[in-house]
Order: sequence, then C-alpha cells, then structure tokens
Amino acid sequence: MDNHRSTGSVRSGGTEGVTRRLPVRRLLLLLALVLAPGRLAGQDTTAARLYGEAVAAAEGGRIAQAVEIMETVAARTPEYPNVHWNLGLWYAQLQQPAKALAAWQAYRGLEPDDWRVRAKLIQTYQALGDTAQRDRERAALLELRRSGTDAELARQDSYCREQFRVGTQDVMAFETFEPAGERRVFYTFHLPGPDGQSRGRYSLGSYDQTTEIARAVGQIGKSERLYHLDWYAERAHATHAFYQARPTYAQVRADVVAAMTGAKQPLSGTTVRP
Repeated sequence: MDNHRSTGSVRSGGTEGVTRRLPVRRLLLLLALVLAPGRLAGQDTTAARLYGEAVAAAEGGRIAQAVEIMETVAARTPEYPNVHWNLGLWYAQLQQPAKALAAWQAYRGLEPDDWRVRAKLIQTYQALGDTAQRDRERAALLELRRSGTDAELARQDSYCREQFRVGTQDVMAFETFEPAGERRVFYTFHLPGPDGQSRGRYSLGSYDQTTEIARAVGQIGKSERLYHLDWYAERAHATHAFYQARPTYAQVRADVVAAMTGAKQPLSGTTVRP
C-alpha cells in the first residue's frame, strides 16, 4: 500500500501458500485468497465473467480497472468473501487505505476466523496512521497464535506487518512471532527486486555472542541484551545501529528508512568479491 502494498495471492482454486518467487508486480498484488470463478458461475454467470475480467486486469497491471469491475461484482454478489479480499488488495495498491479498510472489514464480516485478515488490518491501520487500532489488531493476532486454536497460524514463524515504499523501492516488513535461538531476529525488512526475489534485507537482531561481548565490556548490564540493525545481501553485510534496549517498531522502521536514503551511514560493513 504504500504505504501498504499487499501480499496475498489471488486464489483461483488453490489455497494461500507462502510467498512464491513471482515478478515483483505479481508478488505485491497476488499473494492472497481468491475465489474460484466457478463458485460464482452457479449463481450469477455475469458476476463470474466480471470476476475473471477483474483478476485479468489486475494481473495485467490495470489496477484501477480491476477495482471498477470488482466493485460491480461486489454489488451483485456481496456474499462472496474473496471479492472483498481482492478489493482490499487492489485499493491498497492504489494507496487508498480507507477503501481498503472497508473491503477488509467486509471480508472479516464473512470470514471472522481467518487470521490473515488481522494481518491485513494491521497493515491498513498502519497506513492510515491509526496506531491504536493497529495495536489492538496486533495484540489479537498474537493472542490467537498463543492460544494454539488455529493450527495454520501456529505453524507460521512471522507475518507481514507492513508494506511501504521508500522512493521507488518497495519494502515488505515482517515481524517474528517468537524470536528465539542464538541469533534472534525480531523484524525483517525485505527489499524485493524486479524479479520478485529479495535484493537484500534489513533485520533487527539480538545475537547471544554479541550480547555476551557487550556484557563483558560493560556496555550493557548482566541481564540486558544488545540489539542491532543489520543489512544483509548476497555478498554484503553492514551494521547500521546498536540499541541497548529493544527498540520499538517505529524506531526500527525509521532507522531502516534512514539507512535506505543514506541519512544513516553504516557503522561497519564487509563486501565479498565475486
């Protein structure tokens, strides 16, 4: 959309999976849930035809046209959840988060148990600047995962918290549900390239070895951890910031933007020659 582009895949018969290696335009548009047109065909053949035309328009990059057609479908068959899901995706692509919010809310009214829509609402409230509602949806998503009642959600390591743009570069920000291990990662900001694969990533981490060194030299207390913002690419690594306490998402996001624009230079870095 970006400030909030959508991950999701237009479901044309299958189920939603993990992010696939698609061209970036499709990656940002189509990672969602999509209604198979055949489900509409039995009720309204015109709606089914229009649904297919809307999806084809979106896949061709004609997002405004896709929205116009799908709004007609929504007026004819508002009972189909994925009509609203696609509208949420496409309004986000058009940087119209208020209309995206209405679409997500309509979807949730029909599919209240789908955890994915909470992630979409988190992204949308972020784009709207409504941090109170964003935090309520985030807390509900985290609690749902902790409860273990949704088996699919329980298998997820992270979720897409926000999608935004810095200049012409799209950014996909993920939050780890339960950071653990010797190299804990809390947030990851992927920068997709034209081929849909990540050009590199910024991550907020807290590594045991780095923390032990910081404790040994008195940089932090014995019960504290050291956090750091790093850039990782295929042959490059750079550290942009250290934090003596876990920073907020807003602080990390701001530092990522500063690093991307050159306002924050790396503290150190290495590049491996081919």
